[in-house]
Amino acid sequence: MQISGKVSLVVGGASGLGEATARHLSREGSTVVVADRDEKRGSTVAEEIGGHFLACDITDEGEVEGLFTTIASMGSLVAIVNCAGIGPPRRLLDRQGEVHPMRMFDLIMRVNVYGTFNILRFGARTMSANQSDDQGERG
Repeated sequence: MQISGKVSLVVGGASGLGEATARHLSREGSTVVVADRDEKRGSTVAEEIGGHFLACDITDEGEVEGLFTTIASMGSLVAIVNCAGIGPPRRLLDRQGEVHPMRMFDLIMRVNVYGTFNILRFGARTMSANQSDDQGERG
């Protein structure tokens, strides 16, 4: 896949693996969109790599759809790397006998599973509008 001169999206690109991936894709010549909830850090990373920052809560269908509408206006989106995720450490049963709160588990599932699915489905729709390259790839 040729990414030079094309748009790549890194979800969760404000830190950690996402930040490292955004920096790598930028060095390879891609226009990188950093999407994250951390506006301060995400904007800094995007500025440092000459990319774009877009705030997004991946559990919100409307925000995710808006994210891809904005990205589609930037050029051909050919790569999506989803590094967004949470996993607060918590025992199933703590030393005081309290069970892991279901609301925390629900949030983890919403971000890590439903959020990822939101990114994939709207990303697939956006990439499907691309013209195929010499190898028949659209993203």
